[in-house]
Amino acid sequence: MTRRVALASSDGKVIDRHFGQAEEFYIVDLLPEENSFHFVERRQVDAACRGGEHDPAAFDRILALLEDCADIIVSRIGTGAAVYMRRCGKRVLTQPGFIEDVLAALLKYEARVNSKKPPG
Repeated sequence: MTRRVALASSDGKVIDRHFGQAEEFYIVDLLPEENSFHFVERRQVDAACRGGEHDPAAFDRILALLEDCADIIVSRIGTGAAVYMRRCGKRVLTQPGFIEDVLAALLKYEARVNSKKPPG
C-alpha cells in the first residue's frame, strides 16, 4: 500500500532541515510492495520558528499542507512540535541524511517488521 511522506530538505537530496525552520517539504510516495519510492512534488511553507519564537498557527498551517502525508521526516524537531504532530496523527521521524539512503533504510526496516506480523 502506498504511503505519502514529507521530507524536510533544502535541496531535495538531503534531509537537512529542522522542522520549525523548514521552508519547504519534498513529498514522496513510498511503495513498499515494490521496495521503491517516487517524488511527487515540493511544497512551500512558512517556517514555524522565527528567531526562536514559535508561531502556533504555523503548526496548523503546516499540518494542513501535509494533510495527505502519514510521516514527516526531519533532521531535528522540538519536543512541542513533535508532540503536536503526533497528537494530530502524524508519525514524526528524526533522520538526517541523503533522502535515498533514509528512504531505503525505512523501506527495509518496515519490510522486516511487517514480515514478523502474524497474518490477520
